[in-house]
Amino acid sequence: MSIFEGINVEMDILGLKETALYGKTEALRFSDTLWPDFTTPVGYIASDTLRKIYHSFFEDSNQAIDDYEKTLTILNTFAYPVIMGYASETGSMHNAILEYYTYSNYIMPDAFHKYKNIRHCAKLLYRLWRVKAELIFLPNWDIEKVKKNRNILLLFDETEVTTSSLKRYEKKLEKELKKIQKEIVKFRKSSLQ
Repeated sequence: MSIFEGINVEMDILGLKETALYGKTEALRFSDTLWPDFTTPVGYIASDTLRKIYHSFFEDSNQAIDDYEKTLTILNTFAYPVIMGYASETGSMHNAILEYYTYSNYIMPDAFHKYKNIRHCAKLLYRLWRVKAELIFLPNWDIEKVKKNRNILLLFDETEVTTSSLKRYEKKLEKELKKIQKEIVKFRKSSLQ
């Protein structure tokens, strides 16, 4: 199932099949994990492997830039109706997170750092689903798995990983989710003016 089915937009129309990532099963599988926060300099550095893999699909930088801009436009095109509330972002959320997130992991590091003036909706949707992904996965992780992966958690700044620190962290994620949802409401209002 495609993320675009939930909003009745065909992938063919959006052109995802014409991007370099389409059909690159191993590359998409590689990106299908939680990554550090790409909005920070540390997260950007951690995306180095993703950026190298993505650029390996091209013979020259012009091809990479063209494909990058095409893919980013597709992500924006998908994100806009979801962010604006015209399409449900929870209806097919699991499948939507998977597809949107795996493509975005290759695209968003540069979007947050080199293309700061792009439409805000793709970034908002990525951040929204990144926080929701942690809220979904975290309850299924034991303390040892959290300790092993604490460097990729968005907001974990506790000294020790304990049951109580995880409960505090979950509340912190919920607070961040509300913050992003407020940003979305603000974006909607400014877009409709």
